[in-house]
Amino acid sequence: MAHVPTVPNFSQWDFVYGDTDAAIIKDNARNAALVQFGGQLRQMTQTFNEDLDTVAEDKAAAAQSASEAQTFRDEAQEISETGLPPKAGNAGAILRVADDESGYVLDALLRHLLPVGEIKMFPSTVAPEGFRKANGDEVSRTEYADLWSFAQVSGNLAASESGKDPVQFGPGDGSTTFTLPDYRGLHPRFWDDGRGIDPGREMGTTQQSQNKAHDHGGNTRNDTHGHGGSIGQGGLHSHAGRTAEDGNHRHPYTARGNASTDTGGSARQTETTEATNYTDFAGLHWHYLQIESAGQHGHSLTINNNTHAHGINNDGGAEARGINGPLLACIRC
Repeated sequence: MAHVPTVPNFSQWDFVYGDTDAAIIKDNARNAALVQFGGQLRQMTQTFNEDLDTVAEDKAAAAQSASEAQTFRDEAQEISETGLPPKAGNAGAILRVADDESGYVLDALLRHLLPVGEIKMFPSTVAPEGFRKANGDEVSRTEYADLWSFAQVSGNLAASESGKDPVQFGPGDGSTTFTLPDYRGLHPRFWDDGRGIDPGREMGTTQQSQNKAHDHGGNTRNDTHGHGGSIGQGGLHSHAGRTAEDGNHRHPYTARGNASTDTGGSARQTETTEATNYTDFAGLHWHYLQIESAGQHGHSLTINNNTHAHGINNDGGAEARGINGPLLACIRC
């Protein structure tokens, strides 16, 4: 910045022309002061001109900044009131003003990463903020306008509530509400879309559980048949053993005899008699058993023919499933 020099007091160098020496000294001093003041004045003028240029540049820059600030303020005001136009695949504005007008939510960024209508799964019993349970609830078309817009172009909106598949959106009351898909208890499957793995499948159709047709390689039909076999020959052998010990005991035996009776003359009548007697008690003992050798022999085995089937027991429960864990299906709204 330019510095204004102090003007010298030239009266101090006034002199009388008759005083030659003093006049010369004062005249030289005055000239020297004039030269110094002139130099300072030139420097001040140069610096002042530079300051003027700087001020002009600063003024232009300030005007440009003011113009840009005005434009930014106008754009920010427009964004805060209406939001930026959505891009392709973006279902909302970039910024939305909170109800208290004190903050903003990066709604569009979230909606770009998690677009409206996306199904997410959470290990929770409640839906996170920005989601609703995909449980078939009836909701407001106004409150969930973005989701209702998605439902209308999804190709998964039923014509009527009565004809709705559980995994479809429904028209609700036909004017103010609509219903959400219901994915509770279901497994997701990617839509075939003409590939041919799951042919004929339409969007918005629930598929019931099923096992692929297969063969167990067995035959359970009735058949008349028998089972035969033999026990191999064991060479010349016999079987021996003994009875179990049975404490102090005795054995019964039957005594038989003949009795003759004189019937007169030379005739006699003979009768056979039997009587049961017992041996004496012999104390604790057992009896040896010996089966005589029957030579080298085998034993044949025959199971008679019979008509019968062989059953295969059923197993399992009410559905086909793998090891799993429960997750809550939620829809982005």
